[in-house]
Amino acid sequence: MEVIHQNESFEIIFDKFKDLLGNNAMGYRGHCYRVLNYMHYLKLSEQDMEIVAVAIPFHDIGVWSHNTMDYLEVSFLEARKYIRMNKLTVDEEQIETLILDHHTIRSLKDRDLAEKMRKADLVDLSFGLIHFNIPSTFIRSVHKSFPYQGFQKNIYGKVIRYAFQNPKKPFPMLKF
Repeated sequence: MEVIHQNESFEIIFDKFKDLLGNNAMGYRGHCYRVLNYMHYLKLSEQDMEIVAVAIPFHDIGVWSHNTMDYLEVSFLEARKYIRMNKLTVDEEQIETLILDHHTIRSLKDRDLAEKMRKADLVDLSFGLIHFNIPSTFIRSVHKSFPYQGFQKNIYGKVIRYAFQNPKKPFPMLKF
């Protein structure tokens, strides 16, 4: 399978957020492309690709747009604002599900596309240690095209700081 190196929707959205993301822009861009590629490996239809081309760039954006680790809802709200401002004809409910459920611990058996995103995000955040039968050769090819650039280190650092500062709800992005 070929690595997807370019997605027009991604690039438009990344351009919109490059100042907000600052030094994290390339790391987050790489994370999003890795997630897209892992989802593509898990099989996406053309319609799925249109949906994930909006959902993926927004899935963690609330970390930066609202400076919080409780970012799922605000990430979706940013996506919804973008969809409506640009009059996109994508399934807003599906995008909401993808964003809100991408850190669900349990399998999302009844929601195939959301399950693919959950798996793809976990493959990336685990550096491929958790791989859901995506071959290591493909993971290495994706990583070579889109190096980590400190993204995981940055996110894990933010998560740990948040957890220490909020011991009663240390991991608000996780769903069970």
